[in-house]
Amino acid sequence: KEPKKEAPLPKDLYSAENYSNIEKKIQTCTLEEIEAYAVANNPLYLAEKQNIGMARGDLITAALYRNPVLSYQQQFIPLNITESATNYGPTLGSNGAGFQTFRQNVPGGIGGPPEIAPSVSWEYDFGIIRNQKIKVATQGFQAQIAQFADFDRLFRLRLRQNYWLHLYITELIDFQKEFYENYKDLLELNKFRADKGDIAVLEYDRLQLERIRIEKDYKDADILRAQIAKELRFLIGIAPSNEILNFKGNLKYFTTEELGLNLNNFNIEDRPDLQALKSKSVQNKLTIDLKKKEGYSSYINFGGEVRLKGNEQYAGVFASVPLKLFDRNQGEIL
Repeated sequence: KEPKKEAPLPKDLYSAENYSNIEKKIQTCTLEEIEAYAVANNPLYLAEKQNIGMARGDLITAALYRNPVLSYQQQFIPLNITESATNYGPTLGSNGAGFQTFRQNVPGGIGGPPEIAPSVSWEYDFGIIRNQKIKVATQGFQAQIAQFADFDRLFRLRLRQNYWLHLYITELIDFQKEFYENYKDLLELNKFRADKGDIAVLEYDRLQLERIRIEKDYKDADILRAQIAKELRFLIGIAPSNEILNFKGNLKYFTTEELGLNLNNFNIEDRPDLQALKSKSVQNKLTIDLKKKEGYSSYINFGGEVRLKGNEQYAGVFASVPLKLFDRNQGEIL
């Protein structure tokens, strides 16, 4: 699927000198421009988007081989010899090689020259564990993409719903304010009529109670608009404020075709939340298979070494395979 094309933003929308007036600039933007700004500045949206990169990193890590190990060891390192040669005469002989070595301060003593042994080893995976890890990470990556698609869908839907609801409540408040002002004028006229005796005092009291109800509805709508404005500021990614948001948009009616909805061709399998659940289910099954395979020997450790001792030189190779007779990854949680 082709990615959604975001509406172009005003060039000076992100400039530092206009940061203090960012809210006023947003109020002059269209819904598409507000949506584009929200997906670029909302912390929760950006954090959810970063999870895709983390899942991709897990996939890259799962495909890596083990690093080779370079070892170095040295043996027969001579220590400082302070004993006299006569102490070693009976053992080594006055003309022995060892006595001559000590006497001439030749490194090595009776053990000869130092032995140097560099070696390289590598744990090679037969492909059983590595391939299974790649499958698990691939499903996790696909599940994360589907989860982000579902989060993106719900985020944009929530933003648009609050935007249109804010416009509706704003128009409702304007209507209720005008109606409340007219009702107060009508109440003053009925008070004059009650004083003249044209209407009963009880009827005037009923009108007073009606005024209280209308005033309550007007104030409740004002409080609701403040709550919606707070939610909108959070979704857009701007600082909270007590100022009233005044968007330039107007309430409109959109058909299902204009909204891109075709219920006749709707396929529930295309829902991103359902796709995320399916990928997550497959990932859990593959993880169980991975833990089972890790209970058996799946790699071989092989390498080679070179030993240098004076004029003598040796080379050798080795290989080892772990036998997991009693090791079944006990205590590990999937």
